[in-house]
Amino acid sequence: MIYLLILASCLYLVVQYLIEKKLPSTQKTSWGYTIFFTVFLLVSGTYFLIQYDMLPNFDLFFSLPRLSHAVKGSLILAPITIIFLVINAYLSQNQAQETTDSEADLKPQKGKIIDRIAIFLATIFCTLSYLFYFSCKWVMARFGNIKIDQIIYTITQPLEGTDESQIVSYVFGPLVSALFFGLLTIMTYLLALNLLAKITKNVNFQVHPAIRGIAVIAAALGIFAAGVFGGVSKIGYADVKAYFIDKSTIYEDDYVDPKSVDLTFPEKKRNLIYIFAESLETSYMSKDKGGSQNENLLPKLTEMLDQGAINFSNTEQYGGALATPATGFTVGGLVAQTAGVPVKVSFEAKAANKEGNEANDFGESVESFLPGAYSLGEILEKNGYNQIFMLGSDIAFSGRDKYFQQHGNYDIADYNFAKEQKWIPQDYKVWWGYEDEKLFEHAKDVVSDLAKQEKPFNFTMLTADTHFEDGLMTDNTPKLFDDQYSNVIHFSDQMITDFINWAKQQPFYENTTIIVAGDHLTMDKNFFNSLSDDYQRTVFNLIDNSAIQSDKMKNRQFNTMDMFPTTLASLGITIKGDRLGLGTNLFSDTPTLMEKLGPDTFNLEVSKRSSYYDNKIRVEKIVKDSK
Repeated sequence: MIYLLILASCLYLVVQYLIEKKLPSTQKTSWGYTIFFTVFLLVSGTYFLIQYDMLPNFDLFFSLPRLSHAVKGSLILAPITIIFLVINAYLSQNQAQETTDSEADLKPQKGKIIDRIAIFLATIFCTLSYLFYFSCKWVMARFGNIKIDQIIYTITQPLEGTDESQIVSYVFGPLVSALFFGLLTIMTYLLALNLLAKITKNVNFQVHPAIRGIAVIAAALGIFAAGVFGGVSKIGYADVKAYFIDKSTIYEDDYVDPKSVDLTFPEKKRNLIYIFAESLETSYMSKDKGGSQNENLLPKLTEMLDQGAINFSNTEQYGGALATPATGFTVGGLVAQTAGVPVKVSFEAKAANKEGNEANDFGESVESFLPGAYSLGEILEKNGYNQIFMLGSDIAFSGRDKYFQQHGNYDIADYNFAKEQKWIPQDYKVWWGYEDEKLFEHAKDVVSDLAKQEKPFNFTMLTADTHFEDGLMTDNTPKLFDDQYSNVIHFSDQMITDFINWAKQQPFYENTTIIVAGDHLTMDKNFFNSLSDDYQRTVFNLIDNSAIQSDKMKNRQFNTMDMFPTTLASLGITIKGDRLGLGTNLFSDTPTLMEKLGPDTFNLEVSKRSSYYDNKIRVEKIVKDSK
């Protein structure tokens, strides 16, 4: 489609040139306006092609269109080109007339520089305003009811390892829309200014250029403020206020530093297999089991629960953990379940490098990821465990490499490791890296190698096929349902349970606890279009072959941070006080913080800023090497 846009732009320039050269009566064209409208034509052409579903993906942008698409695209671009030619001619004629009048009066043109600066600044403010508004609208429409913390964390991350489809969607959505409406606003201003000049031509009415420039910038700032307020309204004023303004004392009042807690391990330490299943929800189960589906998308995991595996639930049926701010994205979910704290990003510099301190910005460039947190990995490392974190995507995305290497010294087996081991070709990339089918097959070899060693092991893995939007469907995915995401979820259920059944046949299983947990709720908003507002979506959990049992699994109010001490308890480890971080051991009689404070109050407090979190969990003193 880019060829159509280039052709339209060239045609526009040619016609503009011919009008000036072939029609003697035509005033000289303003090439400033011509350049403006040429750029506007490219932007508006792209915008309308997207609106009319002519550019469903990025590949079509650079491909030659089919004849039917070329005709339809031409019908869209032709009237835009004609309209711009007319407006350009009108503005150029007025400008030429003003120049002639100035020369006749022997007066210099005043305020031209001020006008240009004002228009330039107005363009910037208007475009940023629209960009913010459309970005917020895009986020909420694409990802569903996510929180401000997820948005802030995502935009502070480097692009390395990011799903390219999200970038393309953003460019073709908010970015193009912002450019279009920003330029449209400036064009409207230029037309209004020229119309006003005509009306006041024979009237003794003049506005000083400086006042005119200030008025333009003030109007642009007003548009900018409106865009910001409009965008914030899409996210929610209360969430934004809690994140940036309100302060909480939940950490001073209820946080338990895991470093200070006495932990007693059993004489024979148990192995741990922890499967983080991407976006795995209890809602994927059938309604009769506690889910929201007419047909069960997790039949095999449900069967394991029916046969005695543990599920902590928020209802009388199967259920799970309630969603909590700053834990609803992958790295947030991983940290919550292994360290009992959320992942929050601050824009404030809490420390100056000249003082030897470092603010934790997270992502690729960060040196310390939540240095004040103390995690499951660090506890197990201290007690002699071998640990591996395995995933089919790039570990560097969102700072996951820093977290697992700095908090437990895990060995990493990610997408890049798979290429090094020649599990996949060097140029191979599917979805986020490589498919879960291959991941589970190679996981068997990795776990078998760990089991051969004398030390106990912690094998943690993260799947990706069920990531939104619609998941990854392979040739081996059974097509049992009408929509792709249901088929992907159902196949993931099969792969997870096949791996667990394999583990059950191995000699190490008797002394191994296996946990399956979603990292967070899915962001595939369209999948739940028909879901009742009364249904409470929860993050799935299953504990198989636990060292201890519980009779308090139903009607619990808990979140994924409670999985941290619960996991240790499932390994037969005694936790003095049954609390770690903001989490509570669900096997114990101790109420969770959600049960103590209430889910709404707990979530509100976690959303707020915290001096304790900023200064003792996220940031620490860095000792520089003296040279």
